[in-house]
Amino acid sequence: MNENKNLDKIINEIGINAKTASFETAQLNLEQRNSIIKNFAKNIENNLEKIIKVNSQEVFSHPNLNPVMKKRLALDEPKIRSLIDSLYSLIKLSDPLSGPFEQWQAPAGFKIIKKIVPLGWLLSMIY
Repeated sequence: MNENKNLDKIINEIGINAKTASFETAQLNLEQRNSIIKNFAKNIENNLEKIIKVNSQEVFSHPNLNPVMKKRLALDEPKIRSLIDSLYSLIKLSDPLSGPFEQWQAPAGFKIIKKIVPLGWLLSMIY
């Protein structure tokens, strides 16, 4: 039971940190956000062998883990390269935070603006 409380605490802290980071990241301009993504990709690429080694040790150190789950969680070079390629693809997209956004006047008189917001912010609103 104590182990679950610790896990709950860790997950809660991760959520709080993600929410804070999403607000801070949304304040950055497109060049700054793309720079962060590019650095993520470079760091993953520079540590590819280490990531594969540590992942293998962690995934296969759990003898009771379902083999299908082990296969799903195991990272190999093609999976990691695909992740890196996806990060570089994000950089090529137009800025999702700059608009233009839909706007309309509600019958009650207030203005409604359809905006794109960071996923972390949305999840915190739902939570």
